[in-house]
Order: sequence, then C-alpha cells, then structure tokens
Amino acid sequence: MENNETDEKRAQKKKRIPFKELEKNEKILRIIAVCMTGIVFLSGIISAVYYPVFAPDYPTPNRLGVSLGMIALGVAPYILELIIRNRISSFLLIFVYVFAFFSGVLGCCVDLYNKVAWYDLLIHGVFGYVGAAAALWLLVVTKNYRGLNTFGAVFLVFAVSLMLGTVWEIFEFTMDTLFGNDGQGWPLTIISGFIDKGGTHIPIDSGTVVRTINDTMEDIIMNTIGALVFSVHLMVHRLTKKNLLLGSAIDNFEN
Repeated sequence: MENNETDEKRAQKKKRIPFKELEKNEKILRIIAVCMTGIVFLSGIISAVYYPVFAPDYPTPNRLGVSLGMIALGVAPYILELIIRNRISSFLLIFVYVFAFFSGVLGCCVDLYNKVAWYDLLIHGVFGYVGAAAALWLLVVTKNYRGLNTFGAVFLVFAVSLMLGTVWEIFEFTMDTLFGNDGQGWPLTIISGFIDKGGTHIPIDSGTVVRTINDTMEDIIMNTIGALVFSVHLMVHRLTKKNLLLGSAIDNFEN
C-alpha cells in the first residue's frame, strides 16, 4: 500500500501542471518570467544580427557569443521543463532573467559595460547574489535545506556562489585565450621591450601581449560581496523567522 502511494506521489511530481491550474500568485510570477524570457531572447536575436551586419567593426569581439548565450537562455529552461516534466521555480527564473537583462541586454547590447565605468563591477556583485539564490534553490529542490542549521545553509549558498564566480572567470579566460575576446580587460602589447617591476626594468620581447589581473580580481571581489549580501539576507530570514521575500521564494522553490 505504501509503495503504491509513493508511486502516485512521484507520478504527481513528474506531471507538469498546466498554466490554467496554477494558483493566482504563481500565474503572475510565471507571466513575469515569460515576459523577461521574451525580452532576453529577442534582444539576443537583434544583437546577434545587428552587430555583425551593421556594426562589424564595433570594438567588442565577444558580443556575438553573449548574444547567442541570451538566445540559448531564452529556450533552455523551458526545454528542460519538458524533459523533467515539471515546472522550474518562477522565482528562480525571474532571478536569472533579471540578471540576464542587466548583464546581457543593458550591459552588452546597449553597451553599458563600455559607457559606464562601474557597470561591470555592479553586474558581478549581482551575479554573486543570484548565484547564491541558485544555490538556495538547489538545496531546497534536493530536500536538504530544511535539515540544515542556519550556519550550514548560509555557508553552502555562499560557497556555491563563489564557485560559480570562479567558473565564470575561467570561462572568460578561456574565451579570451581562444578567440581574442576582451572579457578580462583589454590586452596590452609590450612595445618598449621592458616592463617596470618595482622600479626595475625587466626585459621582455617586444610585441608580447599581456593582461593585468585587476579586472579578474575586481570581479571576484564584487562576486564575493554579492554572495555575502545574500548570505546575510538568508541568515536574518532564518534567525528572525520573517519572510523578507526569501520565505516566499523558498515556498515557491518547494512547489
């Protein structure tokens, strides 16, 4: 009897609930998520066509890669839903697509990365926060969140966010190395044949291309700050038992 009930519960979990059967609040969240998806997806298509065709000499070679990534992000979650036969949390989708909007649409397509000096740092801070939110979602859907004490939950979301930030920096470095992109700052070419190190001139072959570590380190620091902000947010939510939006997000993650 218990086995039959367990099988029925599993079957219900695997069933993708039709939109018309969702609760009112979930419908609103879903509509917002779909609208954000459409904005990111269409912006990716426009950017992928516009810059190679009408502005091929624009000085940002990694724009096409970002555009293609935005297009993929516009369809990947919904394909995944069909595969797993369940809906991904609308809260999580909104988190992800808001980040994609500010980083991809405004940062890349509108070019705020080049027009606003501090914009890239802001985005990496937001990335740290969203990465921690994704870690919280993973804890909840794997049924591990409720069993963790406050310190354990906070530590894990913080650590996963730092890991995601590191993976992103590795990705940027790889793309810069393979395709000459500028994700980790503009490359500098040694002309004089020397570099200055603490007042000492060290000979180096002219024409050598180098990159400073400033951009990478600043990105990692901002990612850490974003992860820390979310961790404090989660800790306050756990200790005070107040909603603080996280309570609603966690409930949404569980459904």
